[in-house]
Amino acid sequence: MPPARPVQGRRQIAIAIELSFLLPWHYGCLKGIRLYGQQHGWACVLDPFLVGMGTRRSVSDYDGVVGRINARMADVAHEHGLPVVNHHLNSNARDVPSICPDWYTGTRLAGEHLMACGYRRFGYVGFQGGLESPDHRGFADAVTSRGFPPPEVCAIPAGYEKGPAEMTAMREIVGAWLAACTPPIGLVTYDSVVARYVVQTCLELGLRIPHDVAVVANGGEWVAVSGATPTISSIEHDYQDVGYKAAAMLDRLMAGESVEPIRQLLPPRRLIVRDSSDIFLSSDPLVSEAMRFIANHARQTLHIDEIAAALKTSKRTLQRRFDQTLGRSLTDEINRLRTEQIQRVLIDSDLSIAKIAATYGFGSASQFTQFFKRQTGISPTEYRQQWQDGKSSSDAS
Repeated sequence: MPPARPVQGRRQIAIAIELSFLLPWHYGCLKGIRLYGQQHGWACVLDPFLVGMGTRRSVSDYDGVVGRINARMADVAHEHGLPVVNHHLNSNARDVPSICPDWYTGTRLAGEHLMACGYRRFGYVGFQGGLESPDHRGFADAVTSRGFPPPEVCAIPAGYEKGPAEMTAMREIVGAWLAACTPPIGLVTYDSVVARYVVQTCLELGLRIPHDVAVVANGGEWVAVSGATPTISSIEHDYQDVGYKAAAMLDRLMAGESVEPIRQLLPPRRLIVRDSSDIFLSSDPLVSEAMRFIANHARQTLHIDEIAAALKTSKRTLQRRFDQTLGRSLTDEINRLRTEQIQRVLIDSDLSIAKIAATYGFGSASQFTQFFKRQTGISPTEYRQQWQDGKSSSDAS
């Protein structure tokens, strides 16, 4: 570790993040780093490739470096005696202190969600050579741990965004792979941009979403997931928090402190269910019918007796079939489906908490808040605020 450098005036910090593409992790991390820098009086310079920018003649003018660090950048920083922190999970820079989003846990959540929806066949769409990446491993471990085959893989070439030829090649690979798949299949994609092209290709092939193909994106760029038709389910990571904590780690290194562990992962905030995976499939027709009934009547307080009567079966039979098919109680599924719908309303509308409570049959906003907090661990107001904070990170420029 380089020794602490003497402080003379404001800290001069290089932020090594390339902003050529509107990627949420780039802008979110940048916003978090700048926020920390503003709070601590840093002078931050956007230097994507760590070559020295503006009036500076040398990288040695910096006091520290934080960003998407590769092996070359790490070597340059070490050559100049600069502390450096990486925020990109797939960096090839070894032994560099890092704070990164936990993609493994995120795609495990996606796998659990797709299995809960009733999918039993799975696929992953990501870049060539990415089978050892945390996002693929998390998804694969989730489904294989429950006894299902590992996800089928569609490997797309990197650089598809460079031009029409590269884009056409990527679309042809995805199209041929999807055409050969046996539906229904639940997919996880490397990111929300890839998810958008997967959804478009499915529609061109006449594959119904989510009946034939469900899609969950690892990460949610706002326009890609919410502006698409259908909207795309996504794993939401707090990239602003990643950037902020990476800057805090750099601050400790510049002060001559050590950081342990050298590589830290921040768990995802949540999985947001949207149109692309909002379905339930089951080999048991009674369970499928019950789930459709619950989804269609989620705005009212449902009792098991009412559901059983509507389906012309007994309460005992219905509960037994849920236990056998899902390994979960009917009450758990009622609460899960109601909560997922409420989460979407909190995110996609500006309705007041009191109005949402009334819409979903709660006697008061207080009762609604208590229910939501039991299901998610936070209040509806906190959930909405977290989403708005995450969206503003993605929209930051």
